[in-house]
Amino acid sequence: MQKLKHLSLFLLLLISAACDSDDAPETEAVTVTTTDLNFNVAEGTAANTVIGALVGASSSGAVTFSIASQTPSGAVAIGGDNNTSLVVADASLFDFDQNPQITIVVDVSSGDVTEQSTVTITVTQTAEGIEADDFVGDRNIQLGANDVLDTALGTRFVGALDDNG
Repeated sequence: MQKLKHLSLFLLLLISAACDSDDAPETEAVTVTTTDLNFNVAEGTAANTVIGALVGASSSGAVTFSIASQTPSGAVAIGGDNNTSLVVADASLFDFDQNPQITIVVDVSSGDVTEQSTVTITVTQTAEGIEADDFVGDRNIQLGANDVLDTALGTRFVGALDDNG
């Protein structure tokens, strides 16, 4: 009987040693990928207009997007379908003369893992922001009632010149 107790105790120790905690299944590390993006947006674009889709993926499923920083502050927000797009938040900040470029750092996250992407928005000037002086320099041009403005090229005026040339 004593031998049976010792044998049972030995087997019990052997089994418990074989069930070491290092044998637990290993979990893969979560990876998040993203990329930097560039968009062109016309000045004066209305609030809530979708600028473009954000890009991100994770080895463990869905990702979430959030704004880490932006210059100027408050220009854009996360929105659109499933909160996966950048949208215009403050249309007044999309002004070519004041903010020709808007820069946003976006956090792309899955669980505790976060990567960042930089989004650069180039604000393009609209025709209403272009003045005739942008094309004629320091010449004084006078247009008469029958003179024609060459709008196809937008860079040439037809008319009588004053005495200065």
